[in-house]
Amino acid sequence: MADFAKLTAISILGMILAVTVRRQSPELAILTSLAAGICILTASLRYVDTVMRFWEDLGRIAGMDGRLSGVLMKSVAVALLTQLGAQICRDGGEGALASKLELAGSGACIVLVLPMLAQVLETVAELL
Repeated sequence: MADFAKLTAISILGMILAVTVRRQSPELAILTSLAAGICILTASLRYVDTVMRFWEDLGRIAGMDGRLSGVLMKSVAVALLTQLGAQICRDGGEGALASKLELAGSGACIVLVLPMLAQVLETVAELL
């Protein structure tokens, strides 16, 4: 809980700094916001290991193929990175660029899932 309070404080401080600086230099305000976001993201990375171990354990319990859980984790990573990048673009006033990034992220997720879909279709064909 204390870690989340620190992350919240960093985000509020970053917002206050960005709003204050924006009047004088909009470009610097974007960089200030980006720096605060990087601090928050970096501090959040320590949770990734815990989530990865849980995901692997869950896959073993469910009897999932390691490749399947890998595809799912990659898809989640692409979705999160796409969301982060798109929001940064929107914060910088580039909504069109954010939309294109979201489209590219969707396409990347589809490409990642194609081998899994092929495996499902092969399994269904064997059953028929």
